Amino acid sequence: MMGVKMMKNINEMRRDLTVIKKEASAVLEKALSEKRALSPEEEKRFSELEQKIKTEESAIQKEEEWQMSQMDGASSRSNKDKKSPVLKLEQRMSDQVREIAPHDFSFEEREGGKLSLGKMIRGVVTGDWLEAENERRAMSENTMSLGGYAVPLELSAQVIDLSRNKARVFQAGAGTVPMTTNRLTIARVTGDPTAHWVAENEKGIFSDVNFGQLNFQAKKLVALVKMSRELFEDAANIDSIVNNAISQSLALELDRVSLYGSGQGEEPKGLKSTQGVLKISMGANGGVISSYDVFSEATEYIQEQNGEPNAILYAPRTSGAIDRLKDSTGQPLQAPESVKNLQKLVTKQIPTNIKQGTNESASDAFVGDWSKLLVGIRHGLIIELSQEASDGEDSAFTQHQVWIKAVLRADVQIETPEHFNIIEGITKAV
Repeated sequence: MMGVKMMKNINEMRRDLTVIKKEASAVLEKALSEKRALSPEEEKRFSELEQKIKTEESAIQKEEEWQMSQMDGASSRSNKDKKSPVLKLEQRMSDQVREIAPHDFSFEEREGGKLSLGKMIRGVVTGDWLEAENERRAMSENTMSLGGYAVPLELSAQVIDLSRNKARVFQAGAGTVPMTTNRLTIARVTGDPTAHWVAENEKGIFSDVNFGQLNFQAKKLVALVKMSRELFEDAANIDSIVNNAISQSLALELDRVSLYGSGQGEEPKGLKSTQGVLKISMGANGGVISSYDVFSEATEYIQEQNGEPNAILYAPRTSGAIDRLKDSTGQPLQAPESVKNLQKLVTKQIPTNIKQGTNESASDAFVGDWSKLLVGIRHGLIIELSQEASDGEDSAFTQHQVWIKAVLRADVQIETPEHFNIIEGITKAV
């Protein structure tokens, strides 16, 4: 029909943006190569291109935000309550993905029954697809050009959910933000409004609600797992073995990076590296846990920032030291209510060899409102298999093994840094 302009999809918008950026770079590079300033015509053209870049980037961001909003609206369109894009532990990624992209689950529904990741990998390794015909067809539909396998979406979601169940930060209450693109921006409140009492007919006093942004950018997380060929050939419970091995590896690293991620290179920034997170020192050279006072203080400081801590994470050594606290009569020391109400979670991802002054065997404890820690996770999972790879000392071929590489893309953002408190320098009692 004449006069109707077709809307571009997000991929077309990104291609257009790339073309515009290339033209802008070409304008600058031409002047640089000729060792001169931009001519008036070039300056005008460059300004036009800069404006186009801003316009396209803004349009792409709005489109990405709109796509994310569809995850909220999927349930309301089916007469259900609207859901938050941030998933709690009890909310499954697989349910969310099914609502967003039901067509990606069509294979499972078309063929009947759930797919098995273990059977799928065993079929690839051994060539034996007996009792795994559905897996064979699904794998053939998802084979990648370089030998990897894009795991069907329903299986990706299952593995991701299993990793979330195993990771301590999610058990503590961290939220999961499903990412449909490699970049995602969500809003956060950085300043609360203030209420005022006013007399009759007097004007109210307006206060601003300050908003900020959390910018997720999916980064690559790689889990490497080695298994014997005999396991794939003989184990009846291969599905649970493979799922647990991959999910455990991913969970441990999601825990570590959420706590200690440096934010450098491709690594997300965790709590320890985030500006604004509260910290309490056990002393210049560290100190032992002799009472619950330091945990009570950590809770108090968070509450002074209008936060309400719900859990504490610490190393097994710290957990043991707390268990052995005694009162003056030799009885187990009772914790105050502020500490008693905290969920206690133990993880070996908190080291006990941190340097604190002259002490080289210190550790940390993390107290906080863990709903303020958000982990953005892309839906897709890539699996690569090798029976010939080597890493210098070991070889899959000579050791008759299968090496599995699982690639997940994720990011970590802290919504309210001041609602976390790190107790630093916890040393071992002599």
